This record gives sequence, C-alpha cells and structure tokens, in this order.
Amino acid sequence: MKYLKIIALLVLLLIVFFILSYYFSNQTISLDKNYKKENYEIPKIDVKYFRTENGWGYDIFIDGKQYIHQPNIPGMQGKNGFKTKESAKKVVDLVCEKINNNIVPPAITNEELRNLGFIE
Repeated sequence: MKYLKIIALLVLLLIVFFILSYYFSNQTISLDKNYKKENYEIPKIDVKYFRTENGWGYDIFIDGKQYIHQPNIPGMQGKNGFKTKESAKKVVDLVCEKINNNIVPPAITNEELRNLGFIE
C-alpha cells in the first residue's frame, strides 16, 4: 500500500510537470508568432574607404562604432587590397546586406568572391 501511494504521487508530479512544460512552451511559440520584422531596428551603417600600399580597404562602422577593419580582400591569402574603390564597394555592399539581415559574422565565402569576380 505504501508503494502504491509513492507511485501515485510520482505519476501526479509527472503529470504536473508535463502540463507546465506544455504551457510554457506554448507561451514561447506565441511570442515568436507575434514577432514582426519591423520591430527589428536596422543599425546605422557607415563605410569609410582607404588606400593601403597594397590597394584599397574599408572600415565599417555600426551606430558609430568600428565593427570591421578590412585592409585586404577577405578570405584570400596574402595582403592584397582591392584594386579599386569600386571593387571594394562590391564586397562592402554584400557585407552590409548580411549585417542588415542579422547574419553574424558577415563572413564572405570563396563562392561569393567568385560570383563577384575576385576569384576565377
């Protein structure tokens, strides 16, 4: 009889646990359903281009703070800078798009460099 009471108590505790977990998991889901993209504030991004002895580089500032200092072509070996300011802008545009879409870190892949014409 004593074991039966213990088992009944354990079953009751399990039922309460499952009910509470179900309740709280639904609360989280309902909050996610109410989330709207327009509630996400897009950061203010500023870009400054600069010359190096190896070409062009860029700095990206988010809300006034330096976020990226890139003196060379990202993802490529060596210290080769961009040949022109316009070629650096191609990569900057992609990096800024990633930042605005909350892709962190906004790394540039070899495939993306290939699509932009930096790799053959």
